[in-house]
Amino acid sequence: MIERIKVRQLALTPAIALNERLSDLKSFDIVLVELQLSSGVIGYGDALIVDGTTPETLEQAWMIVCTLADASIGASAPDATALYLQSHRVAPHATTALVAAVEVATGEMAVDTSIEVPLVGLVDTSGSTAFADSLEILPQFGRGVIRVPLTGDVPEDLGMLNQMREMTDDGARCRLYGDQAYTPEDAIAFVSALDPAGIEWLDQPCAAGDWDALAAVKDASPVPLAASGFIYDDDDIANAAAMADSVGFAFARMGGAVQLRSAIRNAETRGLCVFVGGSLQSDLTTFLEVQASDGAIVDLPAFSAAAEPLLSAEVFNEEGRLTVRPTSPLRLNEETLASCTLQELSFG
Repeated sequence: MIERIKVRQLALTPAIALNERLSDLKSFDIVLVELQLSSGVIGYGDALIVDGTTPETLEQAWMIVCTLADASIGASAPDATALYLQSHRVAPHATTALVAAVEVATGEMAVDTSIEVPLVGLVDTSGSTAFADSLEILPQFGRGVIRVPLTGDVPEDLGMLNQMREMTDDGARCRLYGDQAYTPEDAIAFVSALDPAGIEWLDQPCAAGDWDALAAVKDASPVPLAASGFIYDDDDIANAAAMADSVGFAFARMGGAVQLRSAIRNAETRGLCVFVGGSLQSDLTTFLEVQASDGAIVDLPAFSAAAEPLLSAEVFNEEGRLTVRPTSPLRLNEETLASCTLQELSFG
């Protein structure tokens, strides 16, 4: 039975390169859920809300989390999860935070063991100096896998790829992230001029949900196409299977570990290559994501998008391999809570 839920709003400092449309962002808004069962066991989940990249705004996420938290006090874990998931389509990140907290508390998520995962290299395309600097550190990523965010400017992106190829190992493999930056016409122009050598996939070049645009780009593309924007349920996965070669899931929006694992199985059954790995997420979400990845490719350029950790854990990054050793039982970072919390409410 759910006995108590504490909800906090935090402002964390961005610690990754942001694309042009997010470059003015001064902080990451986090809605953090701390849920306690009647047994005393505590679970955690969070939602990082950035307007324009999540269906819900910060105000909506806060309101939905607080409303559902209040309504679920005294409910069993299965009943609370069912209640939360009724709002998944309209507020996927907010409901995922609540469901994840239940899953951690009930043991659905194995959070008492370390994780180890290879990080991919990340090219910073926010400017010429940042781009050159990011190329210098790519050799530390031993697998030779590079995530390349695209700008949506066809000549600029093609030129950047050519320059990167000149400065990296011939065996390097690239994963291109369109981040919905292209019009359908520009996306087709980009793939038509693209040298496919060493490119594993091109992810979400056009607006999420525009399946006709994705299909048109796929017809013109010499590289596999991936869909990852706003994909939440079986209908979305069916559309991806018809229009793309790969699908990307992020734990932060999938409605918890059970939902993510089900989505991975569904996509693989439909013949899709599956990868997991969000960009705008906290260390807590990344930790849970890796635990729930269920054999899918883990595509992570960083452990967290924020400078301040939510988790109390030891984190090591050596030669591009990330190791995280959390406390047992799982605990939040008290220093971050003290310095970054803007408001909190308790229910129960």
